[in-house]
Amino acid sequence: MKGQFMNNLYRLQINPLPFYHFSSWRHFLSGERHITRTISEHVLLLMVDGVLCFSEDGIPLEVKAGEWYIQRAGLRQSGDVVSRMPHYYYIHFGGNISAEDTKGALPLQGKFCPESMISLLNELESVTQQPGDLDLAKNALFLQILSALCEQQSPSGENNLPMKVADLLAVQYKGQVHLDEIASQLGYTRDSIIRLFKNYYGITPYQYILSRRIDHAKKMLLSTECPINEIAFDSGFNSETALYRAFKIRTGFSPSQWRIYKQGLL
Repeated sequence: MKGQFMNNLYRLQINPLPFYHFSSWRHFLSGERHITRTISEHVLLLMVDGVLCFSEDGIPLEVKAGEWYIQRAGLRQSGDVVSRMPHYYYIHFGGNISAEDTKGALPLQGKFCPESMISLLNELESVTQQPGDLDLAKNALFLQILSALCEQQSPSGENNLPMKVADLLAVQYKGQVHLDEIASQLGYTRDSIIRLFKNYYGITPYQYILSRRIDHAKKMLLSTECPINEIAFDSGFNSETALYRAFKIRTGFSPSQWRIYKQGLL
């Protein structure tokens, strides 16, 4: 993130508790820009992939994959620069944002592990699609998301290791990932890396790599007309069959079916 030093002065307070309004997934296509608006409520952005570029009251900002950012109510956002195909979940909400650094208060920006948050975000999205008055359930899931973000902040000692591993895997996921080499580089055993990573994020390093590869494949399926076999290799899979199997388990669709389905929604 850049140009966001002013947000370091502010925190989302937990007393009174923030309250959920609405939410959804958002995926920008090539060349798309952030809308120009002045919002009347806060918006939590949870970036899964790509880079969202916008100005906030004239200050240029970038929110990258693995980062979250809270757009404060009353500020004007504008898409002065083309975003780099961001894929993110946004949540509109109400709450108290102030400069008080009270216990449990959440900074307005930070890093998180998207793969550890996906199931919670998808659960919230599923509830929003159901008929009936489910405001309590939505708000409960929203507060769980905020709690998860709080838990991933300011790690120290061994708790810092999973974030270092995630940063390395985020760079290497398209190629051959050698966990033994990463463990040696960080001064830990392979088993310790796997255990600490899973304890912190709730998933194994392998599951993290697989999620990154599938997310990259989704991005290419929507933004290019490349054949599936090219997408498979570019995403880090060693064959089209490997992509098909992983994609089917994760989404319920084959890559080709998913591309047709998503393009029909655009």
